[in-house]
This record gives sequence, structure tokens and C-alpha cells, in this order.
Amino acid sequence: MEQDVLARKQDEADELFRDGGGINYDRITADLALEDKGVETVMVDANYTGTTDTEYMGKVVLNPDNDYAEEDGDVVLDAYADEINSTKETA
Repeated sequence: MEQDVLARKQDEADELFRDGGGINYDRITADLALEDKGVETVMVDANYTGTTDTEYMGKVVLNPDNDYAEEDGDVVLDAYADEINSTKETA
């Protein structure tokens, strides 16, 4: 299973994942498997064996190829954009 987190910065993504992501172990039951024509599920298990750092994948931006992206709600993930700064820069 792979999950993505929409956040402004790494710390926020880590916290959001800890609070709202992961596996719902209560739903991992024999109903998960198909059983037919002599096939029987003996055991279903899911183990979380390790942790990795949250990976920054990019910034959600309006699609530059769509002139009406804002009106359409058309967004893309820009892998080359930096994470948002905690302070705003002024021009």
C-alpha cells in the first residue's frame, strides 16, 4: 500500500500521516480473499515492518497547459517546485 499526503511542508505531512494514514487492521479479515473451487483462506495478516522518511513529491499548482485551470480546478503536481516557505516573501 502506498499513500500520499497533501501538506504544506514535511513536518506537517509526517503529522498528518501519523494521525490519519496507515492500515485499518480491523478490516483485514478472511473477507479480503477470494475463496472458490476448493480454495480456503487459512490466515490473513498485515505487518508494518519499518519506517521511512516522508518523501517530498512536489507542489500542487494550477496546470500551466490549461488557460482555464483556476476555473476548472485543474491542478498538477510540480516535482520541481520547492516546499512552501513558512514566511512569505514580498516583491
